[in-house]
Amino acid sequence: MLRLEGECMCALNTVKRGAETVVLKTYQEKDALHFEAERRALAELNGLPGIVAVFALRDLQITMKYYPQGDLYSLVARLNETDQRLPVARVKLYARELLRALETCHSRGVAHLDVKLDNILLDEQGIVLTDFGMAVTKRVHAKQQGTAMYMAPEVYTQHFEGHCYDTFNADMWSFAATMFVLLRGSPPFHCPSVDCPFYRAYTGSRQVFWDYYKVPADAAAFIEDVMVVTRRLEEKRPSASEALAHAWLN
Repeated sequence: MLRLEGECMCALNTVKRGAETVVLKTYQEKDALHFEAERRALAELNGLPGIVAVFALRDLQITMKYYPQGDLYSLVARLNETDQRLPVARVKLYARELLRALETCHSRGVAHLDVKLDNILLDEQGIVLTDFGMAVTKRVHAKQQGTAMYMAPEVYTQHFEGHCYDTFNADMWSFAATMFVLLRGSPPFHCPSVDCPFYRAYTGSRQVFWDYYKVPADAAAFIEDVMVVTRRLEEKRPSASEALAHAWLN
């Protein structure tokens, strides 16, 4: 099948290799830069806990482990069909595991820049982070990339300090938006700008925002503590390590 990954199209095919099932992810020639971004990131991360297992990267194709339980987006979509939500204890488990995966990425100098439900796979032991086609190996970046509903405002806007932003900071905003979807079943914003009334409420009338979405107060406090609106490069959100120590997760 074809899958849209940020700004590029990839073909994902499940095939048998002997007794093992694997996934072949094939980039188009026009998206070679995204393949190269993924290759660079996985050179630092492959084999580490919380990161998708990859067996080979060559000729614009990645051979990956098959995760039959699918991704978090599909899980939430199935729950939404029956108006259900994940148990809060399960959300906390996924939050801890995703933060550990981001902690691993950031400790190796890799920013994912497209953290979202679609890019989190369910594993036998929990979850793994996948799809590093938007990843960068630098802390300060200028290109707008990712998915608008999960994108940090300083990434989305073209007017943030010459449009340079902290990539690890951006990952943490996307993490918080992901947790919001797990709790509520939908993203907090259509996009993180004043064009979105929900974003205007979050930045202006926060109690109205939380009253509308009916997120439990302690979970809302956790998301607020991570989803900090920054206006300068030196302003920081909690790191993945710091967020792991938050009272809501412990």
